[in-house]
Amino acid sequence: MTPEIPARLHPILARDSDVAVIFRRGPSKAVCTVLWDRRKDTFKVGQWLKGRIYERRADLSPDGKYLIYFAMNGK
Repeated sequence: MTPEIPARLHPILARDSDVAVIFRRGPSKAVCTVLWDRRKDTFKVGQWLKGRIYERRADLSPDGKYLIYFAMNGK
């Protein structure tokens, strides 16, 4: 039996706002985007992507309105 690998979380904080985006990697080859309102401490689940989002190649605008990222499926 193989041990289950836990999900990895990678937050990106907006510089001038109280919002953040969290990339949740796992299970397997799926990534979920989650919007985190840090003022109210609430979370809103975004889209699931069957592929990979490279969190080191992603950024959030200072006001938290725009997100840019590099994603790849490998097919």
